[in-house]
Amino acid sequence: LEPERSLTAEIGYEIGGGTNPFRAKFTAYHTWLRKVIVRRDGTLPNQRNFFVSRGDTLLVQTNVNAESARVYGTDLVLSWHPTKHWQLHTEAHALWGKRRQLAPDGGLLHLPQDHIPPPYGATRLTYANGAWQISIRLRYQLAKAYEDYAVSAITGSAASGYTLDRTGTSDNLELTPFLETENRFNGSYGWWTLGSSAEWEVDNAWVIRLKVDNVFDRHYRTFASGVSAPGIDVGIGVGKEF
Repeated sequence: LEPERSLTAEIGYEIGGGTNPFRAKFTAYHTWLRKVIVRRDGTLPNQRNFFVSRGDTLLVQTNVNAESARVYGTDLVLSWHPTKHWQLHTEAHALWGKRRQLAPDGGLLHLPQDHIPPPYGATRLTYANGAWQISIRLRYQLAKAYEDYAVSAITGSAASGYTLDRTGTSDNLELTPFLETENRFNGSYGWWTLGSSAEWEVDNAWVIRLKVDNVFDRHYRTFASGVSAPGIDVGIGVGKEF
């Protein structure tokens, strides 16, 4: 196993700011990776491809070098102050990744890179007036299709057709819903959630805060997580500055 090597290029452009009520910042980047490290099925020194731990049978995987990969994406941040009291802030992020990986017959395949989340972002509307500040925030993440998940194992040949196993990678495809009719995992569903918060500065020392996350009690999971996010969450707090 050899270390990864990377080369990154980045460009950005920003307008507004200062006395301008509107501000926008755009960033694009591209990273080239050599000897990129990927996860692949392997064997133990006794040639077994599994071992038993605490009664659970676990498959053996190992880190190996693929040929190369590239990761590229964009970030967009917008901020608008239409009046002294109102502010609208939004940001969106998109990332893509591809890698070149050898098949057992020597063929070079272009496959999705792992650790690549689907596009995501957030928008927040804030009203501030004296001791009061109230905000509403929308968070979202788009879906990630089965075909966009990384590959852990390649079998077959160019003549007979390759079979790609997408389970067992850090993308955690096997933690997404399973489609019985197609005998495969679905991939991540898209989701959005709405939250709100309020803050009242009672005096120069005391602050009261109230928050409500996931107002509509939506069920969702962030990318590569096998744990569902919390449902509606209400909290209140009192703080004192010293």
